[in-house]
Amino acid sequence: MFEALLAEPCEVRMSIRQSPFAQEGLTGRRVTRGWLAYLIALAVLLVVQIGAISALAIAFPVPAGSPMAQVQEAIGDVIAILVIVLWVVLFERRSLATLGLHRPGRGIVNLLVGIAAGIGLVSVPVLALLFTGAYVVVDTPAGTTSGFSALPMVLAMLTLVVVQGGGEEILFRGFLLQNQINKVPAWLAVLLPAFVFTVVHQVLSKPLPFITIFAYAVFASLIVLRNNSLWGIMGLHAGWNWAMGYLYGIQVSGLPNKTETIVNIAPADAAPEWLTGGSFGTEGSIAAAATILAAAVVAFLALRKRAKAWPENPAPVAPGTPAEAVPAAD
Repeated sequence: MFEALLAEPCEVRMSIRQSPFAQEGLTGRRVTRGWLAYLIALAVLLVVQIGAISALAIAFPVPAGSPMAQVQEAIGDVIAILVIVLWVVLFERRSLATLGLHRPGRGIVNLLVGIAAGIGLVSVPVLALLFTGAYVVVDTPAGTTSGFSALPMVLAMLTLVVVQGGGEEILFRGFLLQNQINKVPAWLAVLLPAFVFTVVHQVLSKPLPFITIFAYAVFASLIVLRNNSLWGIMGLHAGWNWAMGYLYGIQVSGLPNKTETIVNIAPADAAPEWLTGGSFGTEGSIAAAATILAAAVVAFLALRKRAKAWPENPAPVAPGTPAEAVPAAD
């Protein structure tokens, strides 16, 4: 579908390489080689981030799904983010803003809007399954807290979930997607990082979770390209995960349930796994897959419309060009 950007029914031909987001990836004094970008992304995720989280879990054992487990994950995420930031700033010699992090003040507003959008988006399949009886509200499990008494901790966890979701977006969309746009065909620049993102979620053998997470990765890429910004998708990613885990008490990507939730929703005994997602959570349901696929179509149409405003033949960006000199698309 990305080739449609090259075949508008008007005189102007479009390509995502003309996007400000793609152009800003060339503003550094060095541009990371494509294959190396994948190695860096995987090393940061599998060695740095997971290594840090595992080390903390060994040194300071905490219950799975607890607030302290979320803190340990956030620490690993922060370390991973710092590694990517240092690579971009010190090796590529370009501004951190060029990763899609322009205008922090306005960015925070977009982040909050994204959080609300993420809560709304995940509520579509969750509430649909609840209203049809495929999901049911269950009693608070032993050793956990829910309801009004859990509200302060649930709200506090939102900040940490923003760090977690934001870290993944910076790594896969801000760094890897931006790098690939200028090196391979458009479809491959979007789909291959999305595939890697899906693989690291360990869903290759699970068809519906694979479809949902892969479709989300494509959707997120299209949103970033359309907005020339990570702020909104970082918020949406966080809002989706936070609402599923802390608001509704559902497993997120097969991880243990949270110990602090507002309500606790679980699949009904007679409901099939393909409908509810089973132990993987809502992301493993056909309802979530359909919701994200529909969102991806909307995002593509929005990107296609925005692409009409991009310059037809943008001047090549010379290494070291200040980010401010690249036209923005806000």
